[in-house]
Amino acid sequence: MEAQLEAKDLAADDVNNVFVEPDTSNKRIVVIGGFFSWQQRLKEIFPNFIYIDTDDLSFDVNLVKGADLILFNFLHASHGLYYRLKANCDNDKIAYIANNNIKHFKIALVKNLK
Repeated sequence: MEAQLEAKDLAADDVNNVFVEPDTSNKRIVVIGGFFSWQQRLKEIFPNFIYIDTDDLSFDVNLVKGADLILFNFLHASHGLYYRLKANCDNDKIAYIANNNIKHFKIALVKNLK
């Protein structure tokens, strides 16, 4: 019974407090959308990711075509950006984020990174 309680506590800690950053060194990860300040905070934590601004409707489509994972924050993005993304990448590689919280971003990253 103690082992079960410890397992439950560890699971709660994993979600709320602990983040083990996955190895993304050989991955091409693209972040699209979200507020400018949100993207700036992410750039400090994940400087090797590719970031596409919400106003950049003429982004290089090769960035998303060759991506291993695309994290799309649709809370702050235009319809044009969404349709350009959908037309130029494998839709299975898109993970949708509806939150500007960095912790939620990290959870989505771990959950969707293959």
